[in-house]
Amino acid sequence: MKDFKLAMIQISHLQENSTMQNIDKMENWIQRAAGEGAHLVMFGELGVSGYLLDSSALTEPGTGACMHYRRAEAVPGPSVQRLEEIAKKYGVYIAAGMGDLQAGVVYNAYMLIGPDGYIGKQRKLHIPLAEAPYYGAGSEFNVFDIGYCKIGLSICFDNWFPETSRILTLKGAEVILSPWMWIVPPNATDEEKMICVRERRDSFLRIFGARALDNAAYVMVLDHVGLEAEEFEFPGLSMAYDPFGRIIAETEPFKEQMLLIDIQASAVEKYRTYGHHYTLKFRRPDIYGELSEIIRNDS
Repeated sequence: MKDFKLAMIQISHLQENSTMQNIDKMENWIQRAAGEGAHLVMFGELGVSGYLLDSSALTEPGTGACMHYRRAEAVPGPSVQRLEEIAKKYGVYIAAGMGDLQAGVVYNAYMLIGPDGYIGKQRKLHIPLAEAPYYGAGSEFNVFDIGYCKIGLSICFDNWFPETSRILTLKGAEVILSPWMWIVPPNATDEEKMICVRERRDSFLRIFGARALDNAAYVMVLDHVGLEAEEFEFPGLSMAYDPFGRIIAETEPFKEQMLLIDIQASAVEKYRTYGHHYTLKFRRPDIYGELSEIIRNDS
């Protein structure tokens, strides 16, 4: 692992236009991030295609097709090709998400692209109720070596399960990218929105701080901001955690913003060699069998 600079880009995404227009907007931020020395530029969950679930606002006129399906494409595909061009142009790695269409099923995918081309993707593994009618579930945990570090990808709801970050770490992850999307209640007042933000921030501090501390890994939590489909409002609540579980940077809510994070190899090494505090060295997989058992509720 080597020291490097990571840019977290909290922006709004253009639902009413094409994926390529979203990528054009992303390029403007990539250019800025590269100019400030970023080696890896991170965007939010489904940032290329947008957060598109079934609603009248999201149905493409004249087709009757839900736009989350219409916007999806095979990954890698045309959008990845465009991101490859941008990554090569600015000499950076790009992390971004979109709908991945394979054999008629759309997966919520998060991708890594570098100056030398497409690296790989992670599909969302745990699908919440609201997304279950529209997205399939992935089945693999993937870790990618980009030279600076080994990166694990944990998408939104996947972070609620400690097994996700643990398995990624066991597979070598030193930095975990956690793209995220959550909305404030529809028709909420400004005061109600801020109450929601404060409550969610409190839960993030506990959840993501634990994921970082448990695995002695950097954890980067990135959300969207702005309004999509005239009904989904994303407040933005992006945070960076060091391997000690401490928050080291965060964005302001309801504002497009870039965070530049100095990732230090020594911080990961320090905690992972810190006696019994790095618990992966003391795991007892021989007694953890119940974790992988299927729980059946017959009542």
